[in-house]
Amino acid sequence: MRKTFLIGLFFSLLIVLSGCGLALSGAAAASSTPTIVPLSAVTETPTGSPLVSSTPLPATSTPVPSSPTSTATAITPTLVAIQSAGAAVAETTSAVPSALTGTWAFNFGVMTLTQQGMRVEGTYQWYGGADTGKIEGVVVAGLNQFQGVWISDRNPNSQSLLRWQVAEDYNSFSGLSTGGSKSEQWCGVRSGQPLPAGCGFSGVWQLRFGNPPGVTGQATLIQTGQTVQGMYVDSQGHTGEIVAAEVSASSITEVNLTGTWRNDQGEQDSFEWRLDLTTGRTFQGRRDPGNSEWCGWREGTSEPEQCGW
Repeated sequence: MRKTFLIGLFFSLLIVLSGCGLALSGAAAASSTPTIVPLSAVTETPTGSPLVSSTPLPATSTPVPSSPTSTATAITPTLVAIQSAGAAVAETTSAVPSALTGTWAFNFGVMTLTQQGMRVEGTYQWYGGADTGKIEGVVVAGLNQFQGVWISDRNPNSQSLLRWQVAEDYNSFSGLSTGGSKSEQWCGVRSGQPLPAGCGFSGVWQLRFGNPPGVTGQATLIQTGQTVQGMYVDSQGHTGEIVAAEVSASSITEVNLTGTWRNDQGEQDSFEWRLDLTTGRTFQGRRDPGNSEWCGWREGTSEPEQCGW
C-alpha cells in the first residue's frame, strides 16, 4: 500500500510541475508578443499602399528644375538682354554711319576719308606733294575719338599712330601723330573752312623782329587750306599784313610758310617761317630785305631760343 501511495504522489508532482512549466512558457510567449508585432508593422509600412494614397500630391506641382521647360525659361531673359544690347549698338553705329566721310584740310595737308560703320579708310597728301599715303582706323563713337595709323607711300616703314578728338558736330578735330620719341600736332577741319586758333598757323602770335633790333609785335593769322593771311602790329606802332602766303610740308615735324609781307609805310618783301609741329607753338623765320630774323610764339609759350637761321 505504501508503495502504491508513493507512486501516486510522484505522478501528482509531475502533473503539477508540468502545469507550472506550461504556465511559464505561456507567460514568456505573452511577454514577447508586443515586441514582435510592432517590428512586423514597421517593416511592412514602407512598402505598403497607404504611403501612395494617404497624402496625394497637388495637381499643380512645381516643375522639376532640371526639366527642359524650366531651363528654357531661365535662359530667355538673358537672350532678350543680349538682343536688346545688340539693337542698341546697331542704333549707335547707324546714327553716324559716315560721320568722317569727306575731304578734310589739316595743318600740313589734305585728306579724303570714307567711314563705313566704325571703320575709316582714306588717303592724305602733304601740301607741296612731298608725301602721300593711307589712313586707316576706327571711330570710338561714345568718346568721339578716331584712332588709327597713317602709312607713307614712299616707305611702308614710315608710319605713325593717329589719335584725334572729333568735335560733336564732326566738322573738326584736334590730335596728335605719335611714333618714336616724338609726337606731332595733327588737327583739321572740313575742306574750305579755316583752321581754328591753335591749329597750324591760325591764332595769335607774339613776334620778334631782327631789324630794327629789339622790335617786337603781335600777329593774328588765319590758315585756310594751304593759304595763310593776317595782320600784325609792331612795338613802334606800325601795322602790316601777311599776303599771298602758302604752306608746304617737307617732313612730319616741320611745315614752311612762304609769302609776302607789307606794312603801312609802303614797304613789302618776302619772308619764310618754319613751324615746329612737335609743339605747334613756335616758328623760326627770316625776312627780306637783309635776311633779318623774324620769329614767333603763341601766347603762354616761351620765345624760341633760336629766332632765325
